[in-house]
Amino acid sequence: MLILLRRTLSYRVSVADLTELAIWLAAGYLAVGLAWSLFHPDGVQHIQAQLEEQLHLPAGTNYQLLALGEASALWPVMLVLTAGGCAH
Repeated sequence: MLILLRRTLSYRVSVADLTELAIWLAAGYLAVGLAWSLFHPDGVQHIQAQLEEQLHLPAGTNYQLLALGEASALWPVMLVLTAGGCAH
């Protein structure tokens, strides 16, 4: 087991490879977040209502896109909060 771990950790990886991996992981994370947001519009509406109350942005501000972006990025938190009943 340790030999396999040492062999795995001994591979040389460039910064470009790590950057590419991070981009692919982020794209997948955001895709799952967008899908979660589309299947749970009540959570996005709740975030939108909170943003409208707390932020005093100029007229014409699109709170819907802001709420969708926040819900897409924070979907694991929303998943835990809505399961525990804290989001209501």
